[in-house]
Amino acid sequence: MTDTPNLDALLKLPAGERLALAEALWSSLTSVETLEPVADWHLKLISERIAEDDADPAAAQDFADVCRKIAGQ
Repeated sequence: MTDTPNLDALLKLPAGERLALAEALWSSLTSVETLEPVADWHLKLISERIAEDDADPAAAQDFADVCRKIAGQ
């Protein structure tokens, strides 16, 4: 790569331009064919967690409450 701006120069851009750049970089990742597939055990765990939530939706905890508990408040 030639003429690649360095990070310091990029960080000096206005917030809107940095956001547009971040979005463009993020969007470019969806076209990358070499990304690793999701492992089968990850998919299984996700399915199990969804099934647990479906079986007892009242057991879910509010995210803010969980954060307070973690912070020890």
